[in-house]
Amino acid sequence: MTNKPIIVPLILLMFVFSGFLNLNAQSKIVGNREVEEQQQIFDEPIETLIVGSNLEIELIKSARASVTLEADANLHSAVDINLSNGVLNCSVNKIVKRSKSFKLIVRYTEALKTIVLNDEAALTSKKGISTTQLNLTLNDDASVDTEITCNEFTLNNNNNEGFKIATNCELKIESRKTILNLNKKSNNKIELNTDNLTLAIKDKADLSLVGFAKKANVTATNSSKIKAEEFKIMNLDLYTSEDAEVTTFVENLVNISAIGNSVIELYGEARIRIDALKNEASLLKQD
Repeated sequence: MTNKPIIVPLILLMFVFSGFLNLNAQSKIVGNREVEEQQQIFDEPIETLIVGSNLEIELIKSARASVTLEADANLHSAVDINLSNGVLNCSVNKIVKRSKSFKLIVRYTEALKTIVLNDEAALTSKKGISTTQLNLTLNDDASVDTEITCNEFTLNNNNNEGFKIATNCELKIESRKTILNLNKKSNNKIELNTDNLTLAIKDKADLSLVGFAKKANVTATNSSKIKAEEFKIMNLDLYTSEDAEVTTFVENLVNISAIGNSVIELYGEARIRIDALKNEASLLKQD
């Protein structure tokens, strides 16, 4: 009698776990390597694109919005595509183990303003992305490799790759106003030309940056790293704390506030104004 309260829950747990394994096995699918295309043309423009799972996405600018699914024939039913009130959601309802092709070609218009990539979604665009204003967010292990041209661009990189074996964000950006929010363990390689840059980097994010900015406001915290000796800034406001490491090039004027164990390597002939240099923070002037 004393064993019953223990045995019954164990039996129930085994039953539930067995059911979970069966459900999980049923949700897996392998592509048949017979690639087919299926296109949906929309009457309304795409303003927001949200993509999840392990889909590849290629963006092409067009006069009319549409989506083409290029995938193994038996995988088409595994992809859910829905456009409602300007928001295009693309997701996968099964675990795709192998495929010859598993790709979405999204044709967008000037109305596109927001892109959100989740899971292992990978975004490319052979001719680049061109629009007036764009907000791009990378979550989980999503990645992007493309060129972007717009008036205002915002990047939120929340990639949390456990091992930094590859750069998950490679961008070439032309934008008058640029905001970069780099978090978690994101690994970023960016070529940027902008009038105004606002950069916030934290956690263990890395940034390799080249190009030019007339004006920049940079905040680096935690164990983040910025390598930007080939990124020429005319005027910079720089704030560092904790174990952040920043290498930068400034031409005219740099205002510095550094605390914790942060390290700043400064290139260029800029005038230096130090608002704070506290704790073990250090400033290294390079030729």
